[in-house]
Amino acid sequence: MAVNVRVIARDLGAKADRSDRDREFKKMLSIFRKAVTDNGCVALYKQKQTFESPGEKRRRKRKENRANRKRKDR
Repeated sequence: MAVNVRVIARDLGAKADRSDRDREFKKMLSIFRKAVTDNGCVALYKQKQTFESPGEKRRRKRKENRANRKRKDR
């Protein structure tokens, strides 16, 4: 699952000092993390770190579907 996440840096100009650049970098990093988390890339990566048998996969999907139905019923 390839996903494109793009974060564009603001042009600070040549006279920007180190603190401005650090602040801008931290802002870009937080935007990137939020985009990746919202996209579900991190969760999918962590899920695929270990082997999941077909039975475990079925049980997990059933549990997720129940939780989603409960959430929709509220």
